[in-house]
Amino acid sequence: MAEEMTVPGDAHARLEGRVTVLECTVEREAALRVKMDEDQSDITATLNAHGTLLQALHDTQQDHTRRLTRVEDRLTGVEGRLGNVEVRLGNVEDDLGVVKEKLDTVHIGVHAILDLLDTHLARKPRLSLGGLLRRAQR
Repeated sequence: MAEEMTVPGDAHARLEGRVTVLECTVEREAALRVKMDEDQSDITATLNAHGTLLQALHDTQQDHTRRLTRVEDRLTGVEGRLGNVEVRLGNVEDDLGVVKEKLDTVHIGVHAILDLLDTHLARKPRLSLGGLLRRAQR
């Protein structure tokens, strides 16, 4: 009977060893599951923060798009008005050219009249009114 008692003792020791290994494995895996849950929570929090940031970026881009659209619309109006100003300025320049031509003609006519007056009054040309005007223009 003594031999029979040792065999179940060996089986019992082997079972105790296996139970101990299983308990250690269960504890280690439980710790790993806790760590996985923590990591999952961290990832979820990070994704939520990224989602919030992306939404804020989306809102900001929409606001900037609205503002840029308004600026572009105003710029289109300004460009149109500037085109009108350019046309009007071109007309003023044309009119100014006509006025200059007419003033040149008047200037020539005035000098002709002054020369006639000088001749008629027998004045010396270097003291003439036309000569004085020519000197004043230089």
